[in-house]
Amino acid sequence: MILPGSPQNPTGPTLDEARAIVNALLVAVKTHSLYPEEHSTCREAVARLEVELQSFLASEAELLLQVQQNRLLCGGEILLAEPAQEGSISFVLFRDGIQWFRFERGIDPWEISQFVRILDRYRYLPQESAGDIATALWEAQLPHLSYQVADPHLSNGEKASSPDVEGQEAPTTELLEKFPAGSPPERAEDKSTADLVRPPLLLPTLNWSSLQLSSREVLLLQEMVSEEEERDITRDILDMLTDILGLSADQEFFAMVLDYLQETLRDALVRRDLRSALAVVSRLDQIRGMCRGDHTWALGALDRFFGTISRSDFLSVLNGLWSTWSESDLERLKKILLSLAPDAVYTLAPLLVAVEEPKIVRLVTDVVCSLARRDPAPLARFIPSGTEDLLVRIACVLGSLDDEPSGAMLLALVRHPSARVRREVIKAMINRELWIPREIFHLVDDDNRFIRQSTLRYLGSRRCATSEELLLHYLGHRNPGERGRAHLFGCFRALGRCGSSRSIPFLRETLLEKGWLSRVRGSSRRQAAAIALRELDLDEARVILEAAAQSPSPGVRDAVRAALDRHDDSGGR
Repeated sequence: MILPGSPQNPTGPTLDEARAIVNALLVAVKTHSLYPEEHSTCREAVARLEVELQSFLASEAELLLQVQQNRLLCGGEILLAEPAQEGSISFVLFRDGIQWFRFERGIDPWEISQFVRILDRYRYLPQESAGDIATALWEAQLPHLSYQVADPHLSNGEKASSPDVEGQEAPTTELLEKFPAGSPPERAEDKSTADLVRPPLLLPTLNWSSLQLSSREVLLLQEMVSEEEERDITRDILDMLTDILGLSADQEFFAMVLDYLQETLRDALVRRDLRSALAVVSRLDQIRGMCRGDHTWALGALDRFFGTISRSDFLSVLNGLWSTWSESDLERLKKILLSLAPDAVYTLAPLLVAVEEPKIVRLVTDVVCSLARRDPAPLARFIPSGTEDLLVRIACVLGSLDDEPSGAMLLALVRHPSARVRREVIKAMINRELWIPREIFHLVDDDNRFIRQSTLRYLGSRRCATSEELLLHYLGHRNPGERGRAHLFGCFRALGRCGSSRSIPFLRETLLEKGWLSRVRGSSRRQAAAIALRELDLDEARVILEAAAQSPSPGVRDAVRAALDRHDDSGGR
């Protein structure tokens, strides 16, 4: 048997096995804080610890672990480093005077379970506690688990020693004899005062009505208890997953904890407890950010978790609750939804037309836009068969994106039979400056006036040979005047703003055409050609306008004058 003064010095595989045991112990203790003891998850965690221990003790006689305030060591090698705070295993053992503890070959499952139960029970101690870990271990009398308790008579400021830890001395033979392994610290009263006769203590008569809490005090107390319980649970969840990541790639148990969190999240949503739901989601998002290097295996498990809570069957728990949330709840709900996978769009997008309250519509729109920026593909599902109202909303969402797939979706909606949808599509294209003039040129002749005007403004928003070619062909082979004078002027104005010197021959011919009646009375088409020449802003075009202004034909002169007057009235281009 290895004595405390001569600890093991494990190396290689043996040290890795010791780390696995510490990891399993940590997980088992924290699992007990989340589940009832009889829960299958607790039993599985303890069984895992038993397997790790028995595997180690099959080749080694014992495993001795040394305790420092924020570390567990084996043979001077650090197996666990954690914050020195309540709840940390190394800290609570150190707090209760445990210098080292030892698992010995032959340890039974009930001993392992009892040890885990004791650690869980005394992880957090109130200021006035009736027990501690050292006392509980002494009472349990575990035959294959020994330990050493620090000398309770050390003066203030002195530190208890642990075996062969760097910077500390091993416990002396005198100390071991005074406190044999498994014995608790002395707690007897000073015998010099034990036999003193004390006078009876007289208590004042209590007014029981003064002990009753008001309704407000009851509510405050319930809120304090709820917040304290929630804080401890979420902290333990984060600690547990962090420990699994830090100590070993225990993928199976990591997935098991995520299953628990999934049910915890569902229950919180059913209870409308968005504070707890947000705590779970945000902490898991933090852990996802820790998954780098050797821990990238956890990303797959976390992605599956967020994928599951993003499905319709999970989010269905929110049905019927959208109009019941307070402003603060809506803020929490938005943060929860923003953390979901993009597939949540399948469930959230229909809400854009299913809910009526403006604040809910804004919230869902913001979330759908954010998720679609990460992956717009889920929106494509609604393009072929979505209702008119839904596609109008989706077009608005697509207008806020800037990637190629979302642009393709807008293009697919350009020929939608609904004018409302086409209207939102052209607005979205203009908003995101998506430049595809050839694909949308047919909208120049759309039945809807707003769509025609918007398309012409789009085509005239920049110099473009493609737009110029399309407009020249349209004006040369169609009669835009059939849709009204405003449409005729809009077409020529767009040609002038997008065109080049290539358009001058056509515009000169249109302005100076030979028709005798139009040369006398004038025509809208001549005036439109003058507008286009003015918009070209080229020297050659200005020369043509100046010559036309001096034409002997009244219709030609009036066309130029009207074009220049419209230019002045509109403040220029």
